[in-house]
Amino acid sequence: NGKILTSTSGSSIQVLEQFYSVCDGSVIATSAGNLTLPSVTAIQNCTSTFETITGSEISYTPPSGTTQVIYTLQFAMANYENHGIFNGAFYVDGTEATDAQYTQRTAYAYHDNLLTFTWGINIGGSTTAASGRLASWTSAKTLLMKARESNSSYEVDLHVVRNYAGSSANQVRKPCIGITAIGVPS
Repeated sequence: NGKILTSTSGSSIQVLEQFYSVCDGSVIATSAGNLTLPSVTAIQNCTSTFETITGSEISYTPPSGTTQVIYTLQFAMANYENHGIFNGAFYVDGTEATDAQYTQRTAYAYHDNLLTFTWGINIGGSTTAASGRLASWTSAKTLLMKARESNSSYEVDLHVVRNYAGSSANQVRKPCIGITAIGVPS
């Protein structure tokens, strides 16, 4: 049984489904069937063109009665030489939720960051592309993030830990992805 929450309208809402896992190819059982998570095994070098963040893409169908889906992606980002400038974008079924755009800038060369992106997709009412709101959601929709670096003078790599325990590590740090579906059970 999910945790019961109370909305401002007085109705009881619950966490209907939730998972959070490392992107290692794990299979997650959901109400719509098994979902195979992406497997990330390499550092991703960003370019000045938006590209899908490896590990960020999933096709998800929420349980019946869901009124909000919360998407979470945690990933490592590092720069070198100069300051790094990272631009992030979130997509709901091929449409960018422009309200979710953000920038992360590092202050020093050889800087490591662990970033967590979280976005709530509301369900019901009118579809609003900018926020990712959907009028309804009854079949699989693809959720993903895209990223780019500002230019070749402000380079950024993802899924990497450059410095660890006093040395240059340059090791892969797999991202983690999660979904929380909230609503009223039907």
